[in-house]
Amino acid sequence: MIRHRRFWRHLCRLIASGRLCRDTCGQSVVEFALVAPIFFFLVFGFIQVGLWTFGIALTQIAVREGCRTGVTWYQPRPAWWDRQDSNDDTSCGFNPTTRCDPAQTSSSWKLAAEFEAKKRARELIELVQVATIRDLDAEIREEVNRSERGREGTREIVVTAEVDLLMLVTYFGNSFRHTSQCRMRLERFYSY
Repeated sequence: MIRHRRFWRHLCRLIASGRLCRDTCGQSVVEFALVAPIFFFLVFGFIQVGLWTFGIALTQIAVREGCRTGVTWYQPRPAWWDRQDSNDDTSCGFNPTTRCDPAQTSSSWKLAAEFEAKKRARELIELVQVATIRDLDAEIREEVNRSERGREGTREIVVTAEVDLLMLVTYFGNSFRHTSQCRMRLERFYSY
């Protein structure tokens, strides 16, 4: 109680003498207290945006490399290649005079290519701890059309990655989600 009285007496004397207005002892502390939150917000904001940009670029590179890996692993073969020893007359068999539909390809090659594409993309994303994989998918799509020349179409591999990017400070939100997708055409085929 005595300390409070001393403080108030001292404060009243400072106000009465006019020294309170001229005293600059705590001026730098007050200025720092006003400027520091804005400064730290900007600094951490620039760092966060840099991490997001790096994570987005990393995800796009990983998806592109996954597509390239899938394309190199996918070796489409005609249906007769997998049934060379088959004695079934209804299948193409290994008969040079019989033409097989190029749209028929062994599903094991598709699965292997999809698996290797996902594996490569996952390796690259997990290489640096900037992004957490939420979903990663690779798919080989085929589009077959009927034309006057016979059946024709295209094959492509599509790799899609959805990631949660690293959050440095939580005042930007809980998470930042990004999705990257890459498509690469495998081949165009015709059957006459």
